[in-house]
Amino acid sequence: MRKTKSRFASLVVPPLGQEIGATNIGVREPSHVRPQDLELELRASALALESKLQENARLKQQGEVLIGNLEVGVIVTTATGCVTVANKMAADLLGTTREKLLGVPLDHIWASSGLPAVPCSSIRHRDRFLTCYNQVIPTSRPRGTGVIRIIKDVTMVATLQNQLANQQRLAVMGEMIGTIAHEIRNPLGSIELFASLLGTSIQDDTERQTLAKQITTVVRSLDQVLSNLLVMTKNPAPNIRGVSLDSMVHDVIMMGMHVIRERSISVREDLQTSPRMVCVDEPLLKQALLNLLLNAIQASPENGVVEISSRWAPIDSSPQGLPGKKADMLGREAVVLSVRDFGCGIREEDQERMFEPFFSKRRGGTGLGLAIVRQIMDVHQGWVEWTSTPGEGTTMTLWVPQGLAQK
Repeated sequence: MRKTKSRFASLVVPPLGQEIGATNIGVREPSHVRPQDLELELRASALALESKLQENARLKQQGEVLIGNLEVGVIVTTATGCVTVANKMAADLLGTTREKLLGVPLDHIWASSGLPAVPCSSIRHRDRFLTCYNQVIPTSRPRGTGVIRIIKDVTMVATLQNQLANQQRLAVMGEMIGTIAHEIRNPLGSIELFASLLGTSIQDDTERQTLAKQITTVVRSLDQVLSNLLVMTKNPAPNIRGVSLDSMVHDVIMMGMHVIRERSISVREDLQTSPRMVCVDEPLLKQALLNLLLNAIQASPENGVVEISSRWAPIDSSPQGLPGKKADMLGREAVVLSVRDFGCGIREEDQERMFEPFFSKRRGGTGLGLAIVRQIMDVHQGWVEWTSTPGEGTTMTLWVPQGLAQK
């Protein structure tokens, strides 16, 4: 009887934990494998696979519990954009249920929710404020990957921010009201005193005229405070027209004449813009120039000097450099107005805040003058430059571009 070899080969199973690949799958000669050994190896592999599946199921369950208890909404999609995982928080924030999210394209869910494109921050949605963003799931698959969309309920943070903003506004309003009340109360007290004196049996016309002038001076002071407040509380639309700058400067000097005389200030003019007309909003620019003039007078010693100058200059000749947002003005011309005093100067640390509303180091000052000057320059698409040395004086310069379309 002739012996023949078996046509069946046996599979060699690698040890547990070793990766299965082309290099560790081999064929043993039938003479080396017994059926009992093959059965044992297959049973061991089955047990290892079952253990691995149980471990994966346990990890999946732990992950679902973890995601389900997160205080943020979590939505996971496949590479095709369909939702595979969504926790209860995500469903609650979107106003639906988990069952209605699973298997649905996330883009459809997002479009029907009315939320804007991701990322978005502090968006009001169904009486809540939400912040949403994506995290990409890392993978080596060539067909792409899904995303994890995070939805945070930031209602509490937004509420606290609003409360803080309201408190800050109330604090500013309180400071503003206190300042305004102080600025108005003092002149009103003076008016009351002068008026009561006029009502007495004063026979001297000269004294009556003096009291009448003092009342006029106080009324002008009140008018200056109210004019600043009106400019500060609204965004004025400029009424640009051609005016004589020389005439406007002379009007401003006359408006400040009561203070000029009180402090015996000499005002020197160096106006080089005539005879050309300048295109500005005359009342607004007068207000800005008057604020600078009053600041210069108040910073000057008695019998001091204040200089007012004007000239034409290319916009790009500004000594402090053209502001970045003004780069489209290159090649144009500007009217340059400067007010210089030889007074106390401005400390360097105060220069950083001098344009803030209600910031003032002068006793009785409202802190509105320079803030309004900057606002008026913004209306004219211009800007303010300054140089100041403590103990030597300050020069404030207004750059007013010409030939620009008004916003």
